[in-house]
Amino acid sequence: MTTMTNTTTNHRRRHPKCDGWFLVVAVVALPVFLVGFLVGRQSKNPSTSSPFLLRSKTPFPTTTTTRIRQRDEINRIATELFLSTPHNGNNNNPSEIVEKTVPPSLRVWKLLQGSPPAWMCLAPKTGCTAWFFFLLHVNNGITVPAELSEQHPALIHTTYSNQTATWSVTNLLDRATKTAQNNNNSTTTATTTATAREQVLQLFRNSTHFVIARNPYVRFVSSWKDWKYRTQRDNTSFAEFVQLYKTNQIDGKRSPMDHIWPVSRYCRLVVGGRQNPILRYTVLRVEQQALWFDAFLEHHGLTRSYADYTARGGRLFSPQVHDGDPVGQHLRSAVGREPWPGGVLESSHHRGSSSQVKRYYNRSLALEVTELAKDDFVNFQYPIWDGRPETFRYV
Repeated sequence: MTTMTNTTTNHRRRHPKCDGWFLVVAVVALPVFLVGFLVGRQSKNPSTSSPFLLRSKTPFPTTTTTRIRQRDEINRIATELFLSTPHNGNNNNPSEIVEKTVPPSLRVWKLLQGSPPAWMCLAPKTGCTAWFFFLLHVNNGITVPAELSEQHPALIHTTYSNQTATWSVTNLLDRATKTAQNNNNSTTTATTTATAREQVLQLFRNSTHFVIARNPYVRFVSSWKDWKYRTQRDNTSFAEFVQLYKTNQIDGKRSPMDHIWPVSRYCRLVVGGRQNPILRYTVLRVEQQALWFDAFLEHHGLTRSYADYTARGGRLFSPQVHDGDPVGQHLRSAVGREPWPGGVLESSHHRGSSSQVKRYYNRSLALEVTELAKDDFVNFQYPIWDGRPETFRYV
């Protein structure tokens, strides 16, 4: 009994210390928990720290009935998006080659002939020009020095338009059709065409898809600056531009609308207000390119090709994050205050929007752009912003 009493007494004597430590932990942890909770409430799609963001648009079914319904829905939308076949009333003719129309949902995907191959959706205002010049080197063996591509970025869409056209699914399907039609036997031609086209579609379905994404607040500023340059409307403020876009008053003839659309719309990740259920893709954020660029090249067997590209004067990106860097050196990037550092191709339409984004927003403009680009916030999980400079995060 004495031993038990002493033990109890000693145990009770420790309580003040334990209570003190508990109080310290509670005081420190409670505000952190509350801030995290409030931020999570404000942004329904919090940012992820991983530079690779895998987005699957197909929910996992739980019952056989659900599986059947889901399969039918996916097949219906797949037919609507990718394989809509026009009926011309002549289906009894065995020699007829039924041409399947390919909507823009496939045209925006460009083939990167790496090992393994990949498909990339390179929306405007995401560094697409630099990527197009690199794909020209990989896919066609043509290297354009940075001095030329920076001064004349439009070359990729003019001088080299015939080469870049060969990267799309549309072109590959057309080429497969023309190759099959060289056969004189009409019955064999129809069969060969269907087989050749199916091989192309299988390549599209079975390869990895990458979407290059950019912070929507930054990209909208970049779109505004690009629009002012193209339309020569230098006096239009950012707030006025937001209203013009919001009310569908932007003329798409002088400035392409796809330079303003959210990336999700350009890449057809959202169709008719619904998420595209047949695309499984990986998001590569521009702001984190220093973290994923080398791994991307290595995974697709392009490390040596990129070394050759830079040796010949080409430029895409050079990470400025190295093994052995002190943690504090990149702390602001790690918490989203700054993009991860790296050297980029600075073409003549590079306007420094990333470093200037905070000066153009207030609370109301941030809310409006959040609504206009909401699909990008959902799909790419960028943090929602309230328009105050001190709270902005790139990722």
